[in-house]
Amino acid sequence: MRQSADEVLSSADIWDGEWARTWKAHPANPWFAYEAGVYTAQLGIRGDRASRRALKTDAFDEACGRRCLTQALGAGVVLIDVSPRVLSHVAHAGFPGVVLCATDVRQLPFPTGTFDLILSTSTLDHFDRRGEIDAALWELQSVLRSNGRLLVTLDNPANPILRIRQLVYRIAGSIRGVIPFRMGHTLYQPALVTALEQAGFDVMESGYMIHVPRVLGLWTGEWAARRGSDRAASRLVAVFRWMERAAGALPTRRWTGHFIFADCRRRADVPARGELAARSERIPTWLSRWKLLEHRLRCAYVKSVPMPVLARVDPPLRRAIGLVRRAAAAPVYLHHPLTCWEGRSGEDRARVAIWGARHSRRPLFDILFDGELTAEPGAALGLPAITRGAATVAMGSDILIAHTTPAFAPAFRRAGFHIVPAMLRFTGERSALLATRAAPSKSLRSDLKQVKRAGYRVAHWSYTPERSQLFYHRFKLPHARARFGDKADVMDFSWVDRMFAAAGVGLALYAPGRDEPDVIDLFLVRGDVLSCMHLGCRDADPAILHAGGLSALYDAAICLADARGTRLLDMGRCLPWGSDGIFRYKWKWGFRPVYDPTQTFEYAVKVLRPESAVARRLVEHRVVVREGRRYRMLSLGDLNGR
Repeated sequence: MRQSADEVLSSADIWDGEWARTWKAHPANPWFAYEAGVYTAQLGIRGDRASRRALKTDAFDEACGRRCLTQALGAGVVLIDVSPRVLSHVAHAGFPGVVLCATDVRQLPFPTGTFDLILSTSTLDHFDRRGEIDAALWELQSVLRSNGRLLVTLDNPANPILRIRQLVYRIAGSIRGVIPFRMGHTLYQPALVTALEQAGFDVMESGYMIHVPRVLGLWTGEWAARRGSDRAASRLVAVFRWMERAAGALPTRRWTGHFIFADCRRRADVPARGELAARSERIPTWLSRWKLLEHRLRCAYVKSVPMPVLARVDPPLRRAIGLVRRAAAAPVYLHHPLTCWEGRSGEDRARVAIWGARHSRRPLFDILFDGELTAEPGAALGLPAITRGAATVAMGSDILIAHTTPAFAPAFRRAGFHIVPAMLRFTGERSALLATRAAPSKSLRSDLKQVKRAGYRVAHWSYTPERSQLFYHRFKLPHARARFGDKADVMDFSWVDRMFAAAGVGLALYAPGRDEPDVIDLFLVRGDVLSCMHLGCRDADPAILHAGGLSALYDAAICLADARGTRLLDMGRCLPWGSDGIFRYKWKWGFRPVYDPTQTFEYAVKVLRPESAVARRLVEHRVVVREGRRYRMLSLGDLNGR
């Protein structure tokens, strides 16, 4: 959302008036030293600050003479504010080396990639609409360099004190010392994370901060500052910091935090704004929140349940959860629009009908075409119309693909459809994997020789926050983007961090003479199953993979399963066609696809013209089909026989 010049001037007038009316605390109030300390601790500012270009998105604290935060940011700081009157007070207070700019955060005048660091402290929560917050985030993303850092805070709407403050503001307006500014729209923590991801950021960490009640801290600090007691001020800062640490570690932190915060980095290659927005619409907000809750419960369950109990309880519990998830998903797949897509498939023209939600993932669909496509929307149809009249409703298409769930797989199979799982889970019995390793195929023998030549040292990592940060930013993110490109769908840092803390088992492979690992894999111990959850190669360096890094990881995983005596080794999931290199790689090491009761999404594929180019591509890509609990490759005989 671009703001007109009139709107920006209007905002400046409003905030000039707010400055004139607002009560200003004493510059030496220890509350602000405590608040600045929380921000700088989160940023972990160190190193050469002179070479860092930093932007702070409001200048109210500096206009009041508070210097702690600006001095911590370093010399190359740009302060912006929509109010020229506020900036004039900053200039009068004297901040050497600080550049002042009167501008609106929704319409920044800086070139792309100007800043290394942006600090936005409760600036965006003064807007009236969610769309204005989104517009400001896009502007901040545009002026931040690739992999640059943004720390943003907003008022926490879950804090009951802030809810009361919002209500009082609506009734009485600003109140000196209690409600210093006009109140605007804010976001809950999951919504902030979603908004940042849509704007092209990777969220490293999000949560709640400033847990000391503001009214209490501000007025006790004002008392100490006006008395001129440095001793009382330093003691208050110490008390505030202790309260921050204590309250921030409690389960009640989501209600005591004055602000929600997100610490994030700008992605190296940010897709177009419309593409990111469309991508975010693929998963409804309610489903994202449900997945987050489910993940938190699963991590807490794995972390707290004793291992002997877990071994007995987990298998039936997973089956029960799978049944519940499939039953809950069934209504979603009863009624969908039908769209016919047409484009080039090799040298021929092809036409494929898709029955499914508008933004459903189409990895199977993506392998069928080359180049640009045209779409012909059709009517919304129910499940019976698709299963009973596929050839009629597909409007002359070569193939009909229906997005479905395992609950409806029997109905589709009776109608002549092939069932293709969205993902395949590969596991191996420990004894079978050891036997494959002892009597390897020619290809596996070559890999094992490469592992021996590489001479990797294997270290078992326990969880620490520093290791979790290192793994996510140097291993997980680069590896996912190198493998999937712009289709990479990587969860935020808190998701991976939570799983690492619950699992507590990491394999780190060190090349001879190196003090940092080449490859890291996080494992989750679930009863008698050792599951690979997340893996990554350092900075996605292809030289590491060519030198045998991935082979050494698989070999080390089998050795770990043997050392722990687990029955199964689960090496995760991959796409359901043999042309995917990971599919063949897992198969070579002895892993095989198994029935996954938690999988809720599948494709039902009906070949209407076996002689068509897209039908031949299904066979060429060796698409895997499911028959009950068994899997096999699609063949030419399947095309001609149906």
